[in-house]
Amino acid sequence: MALIQLRINRNNLSKLHIQKLRDKTFIECAKVVIANKTRELKNEKHIGQWTSTLETYIYPTLGDISIGTITKVDIAEVLRPIWIEKNETARRIRGRIETIFDYAKAMGYFVGDNPAEWNGNLEPILGNLKQESRPHPSLPYDQVAEFIQHLRQKKGISPKALEFAILTACRSGEIFGAKWQEINFKSKVWIIPKERMKAEKEHRVPLSQEAIALLESIKPYTQLQDFIFPAPRGGGMLSDMSLTTFIKRMHEQKFKENGIGYIDPKQNRVITTHGFRSTIRDWSADKTDYPREVCEHVLAYKLPDEVEAAYLRGAYLEKRKNLMADWAKFCTRN
Repeated sequence: MALIQLRINRNNLSKLHIQKLRDKTFIECAKVVIANKTRELKNEKHIGQWTSTLETYIYPTLGDISIGTITKVDIAEVLRPIWIEKNETARRIRGRIETIFDYAKAMGYFVGDNPAEWNGNLEPILGNLKQESRPHPSLPYDQVAEFIQHLRQKKGISPKALEFAILTACRSGEIFGAKWQEINFKSKVWIIPKERMKAEKEHRVPLSQEAIALLESIKPYTQLQDFIFPAPRGGGMLSDMSLTTFIKRMHEQKFKENGIGYIDPKQNRVITTHGFRSTIRDWSADKTDYPREVCEHVLAYKLPDEVEAAYLRGAYLEKRKNLMADWAKFCTRN
């Protein structure tokens, strides 16, 4: 009799153990998927986006819920607030959620059709939007010096990262992933490996004296960390959201002073980090005589002619150095 009771107890414990394994929360499954993606993805920016977007938009609502109980209506509700205003971000998040549910199904934590599927599932609920390509909101170049002065009043790593992005005309992901070993202080060149470039080509960024001075000012504090501009918490990469929020706060502060803030006058939208790439392009076209090829290569656009691209990487480096020096002086003028 005692033996039978022991077997029953063992069976009950086994059932409880299996039930506990299956009762996984969304965030527990997401962390496993992100860990797998970290091994798959080469671009550190993309890895960071997985975490930052889920932390911002999904975890607060669905993070602690058992993934086996989440429905397509639940997913639609968390995506709905950003589906129109931030449609590209929302679409990427939906795809990430779908991947997480694929993992949950494979592990037996979720049974049934993937609730994050689009066709015939979330599409009828959220609806398709016509994708319109709009340039990133940018600041007119005659306001950049004032913006830099305001920026230098701020403390922390985010203002330093933003100023470096402006001075180098690089994409935010290239800034976030920057490492000290990529900086050649002697030649004043930042060599970004091809794995982190959109064009998948190594990019050499001439560093102005102002950019070098900025790096020297933070080197004592971050030189022992993985990234030049580490996130304040945890020391990982900064996220797009961190700079977006920072710019928004600067805009709100400026708006209280002049009733305008930092707005792209053509779009009537708050400026973005990426928009400063348009700012330098407008400035170089309107205020300098540098050849188009030099200006385009500063922005690391993928030039159509591979021979031309190879030539510009070498022969035009000095001209790009001069252009970036002129840009830095323009940005930091009093």
